[in-house]
Amino acid sequence: MRQQLTRIVAENDLDWLQWPGEARMAALCYQASGLFIWAVTVAKFFQDQIHDFGTECLNDLIDAFSVEGMGDIKTLYWTVIQLAYRKTKDPWRFETFRRIVGCVAVLKEPLPISAISKLLDLRRDASSSPVDVVNFFRQTRTVLVAGADAVNGKTVPRLHKSFFEFITSEHADSNFRV
Repeated sequence: MRQQLTRIVAENDLDWLQWPGEARMAALCYQASGLFIWAVTVAKFFQDQIHDFGTECLNDLIDAFSVEGMGDIKTLYWTVIQLAYRKTKDPWRFETFRRIVGCVAVLKEPLPISAISKLLDLRRDASSSPVDVVNFFRQTRTVLVAGADAVNGKTVPRLHKSFFEFITSEHADSNFRV
């Protein structure tokens, strides 16, 4: 966890003492409780949020992820999804999430994003343009795309077993449950 956040601090010219600071770093390490997937997911989410919203979002993010009870991977996934969809009220966006993630979940062999896009051909209605599936994966890369490489049509998304278990369980909100 410390190594990942040190990289984020260096890449974004931040002051370690101000962000994350030793106290919040210790809280994050405690919450990770040795779960590698937890630490990787949080660090990746921080980097994605910096890319999307700039460094001004960091204090709120780190506070959200270092609260009591956040060590549970299901709670972590739920927090990531809530933050990613915090301004969404459109039922179509939730339907799009369920269809795309559901497709990735049931594929016997992983497919690149371009093939998933063609396979689903998601449209709000018959006269609408197709959903930008590449952009969907860019927005949800924290839980759907391994690594830090650029997301494009050739990227092959995968569900971590714990995310699959979460998204298909009662722990997931019905807007996102597959």
